[in-house]
Amino acid sequence: MTAYTVLEVAKALSEEEQYSLYKMLQEHIRKAKKKYNSKTPSMTNDEVDRCLLETVFNVNFDE
Repeated sequence: MTAYTVLEVAKALSEEEQYSLYKMLQEHIRKAKKKYNSKTPSMTNDEVDRCLLETVFNVNFDE
């Protein structure tokens, strides 16, 4: 099914049902955005670089 097909079906709905569909789609899109944008990086770029140097390239850092 394509978005164009869904649009044609949505146009055939009553105005009340179109509004209901609109609200449902808004809620679905809002949840999808939160799901994908809510993660924060667990490591900074510097921490990743240091980890790679120490584990892969065996570079020792004196602290």
